[in-house]
Amino acid sequence: MSGGVSPPMARKLFLVEETFTVQRRGTILLPGLAPEDQERSGIGDPLRLLRPDGSELRVAIAGMDWFHPGPGGEIAILVALSKFEVPAGTEVWSVEAEPDLVP
Repeated sequence: MSGGVSPPMARKLFLVEETFTVQRRGTILLPGLAPEDQERSGIGDPLRLLRPDGSELRVAIAGMDWFHPGPGGEIAILVALSKFEVPAGTEVWSVEAEPDLVP
């Protein structure tokens, strides 16, 4: 992941509990990322979304809220999808960088 040490392999980052739309920007996924050890994430990093219906999406982080971390230090992330494309219960996974991701 950008700006630091990458995890040795993909890991489950969090389970989406809530989403909300930011007009003309995308959808915020909550509770958000809780980095482990020296792990760093940034805009443009790839994510794998495993939805409750079994389907999968690959997207890139479009934005991050570093200024308002959650109670456990979680960082909310923005993806360029509608909230209807990322329902509650979606698993968010880190992945190796891949070409042609939705920005």
